[in-house]
Amino acid sequence: MAVIPPSIQFLPILWEQFKKQGIDPDNLSNEETIERAVQAGVTAIESIKEPVLGCVQADTWGFRERLFARWGEPLYDLEFFIALSVEIGLEWHEIYRPRAAKDNDILFDVIHRLHARGCAISQEILLLLTGGFSDGALARWRSLHEVLVTARFIFKHGRETAERYYLYQYIESSKALQKYQEFAELLGYTPFSLEEENRIETIQNDLVNQYGSGYKDQYGWSLFALGKKGAKFSDIENDVGFDYIRPYYKMASNPVHGDPKGIYWSMGVESDKSISAGMSNLGLANPGFLTAESLGFLNEVLLDLRPNGKNQILKSAQEKIIEDISKKFMEIHHVIIEEEKQKNQET
Repeated sequence: MAVIPPSIQFLPILWEQFKKQGIDPDNLSNEETIERAVQAGVTAIESIKEPVLGCVQADTWGFRERLFARWGEPLYDLEFFIALSVEIGLEWHEIYRPRAAKDNDILFDVIHRLHARGCAISQEILLLLTGGFSDGALARWRSLHEVLVTARFIFKHGRETAERYYLYQYIESSKALQKYQEFAELLGYTPFSLEEENRIETIQNDLVNQYGSGYKDQYGWSLFALGKKGAKFSDIENDVGFDYIRPYYKMASNPVHGDPKGIYWSMGVESDKSISAGMSNLGLANPGFLTAESLGFLNEVLLDLRPNGKNQILKSAQEKIIEDISKKFMEIHHVIIEEEKQKNQET
């Protein structure tokens, strides 16, 4: 069994395996030498896989203990709030969905499904936060925000918009079909038959004839409610009063894409001179409180579908929960900032 140094340096062990077998990795002259080098690499990997994983897991759990020592309280509160939100959705499923299904209430169905998606995304964010991945958590919050804005917009504009949103999935299928057909066999999938292609194309054409040529464009389902040609997500945001969140949304877009801002800026590092390649206990505040606030707004959309006394109590109660979560996240954030200032002054 290979001895693993505390820093878990695999590559020196690999180079040592090459040296023992007389392999020069910079001079692989023939197929036999290449095969020997590959086998040496496999042998090195197998020899240290178990101890390396042990060290990695020990480091991971040690990091999480330190993370929870600092961020545990707001993370526990956020976990509770997500669980409460899931329970709200489950209760609605049991109490209201049977009647909504009987009445073919497409508005209820769309909002209920968006709420469920938001709860699932929130749980993903929580796992990223507890793992110390603040950039990933913020990127997933961006998706939660999109779900919230969509739900609020559809709720505001009613059944007609809900129907257009529901049917727009066929436009998306038609758009995806061409590329799927082009690369299906290369990727190991079975292409759609010509009959199926024609069926999907016919559905798209029927919808465009019904709703107008703009319906097939991005966010075409929203044009009727917006009363304009062409739409961007920011138009939907503005319509429901969430334009003030745009700076956070733009910031959340950085870790999503391969743009320069996303690799030269990270909430998980102290400055742009550092490079983030894993876990960090920095930067959890923004995705933490934003998740609580967005999920709370999403709960409100669902609760407002069937307004009553109980739902009003839930809306009021969650306001206090969200306020406490946000306060705790930001308090810890400011403590960290002060600690960093002290370190910089001392150095």
